[in-house]
Amino acid sequence: MRSNIEAIKSTEAQACLSDLITGPLKGKKLKMHKTDPKAGEKTVIELGEK
Repeated sequence: MRSNIEAIKSTEAQACLSDLITGPLKGKKLKMHKTDPKAGEKTVIELGEK
């Protein structure tokens, strides 16, 4: 179970990404890596348009 601080950090990160996608990076496609800390698996996340 995540702690409250982890949940807040996650919410802040989502808000920052949302602001970037709708602002200075609007119309651009972003690729990010997400790593599962337990399994060690990496997945690619694509955000934005194009």
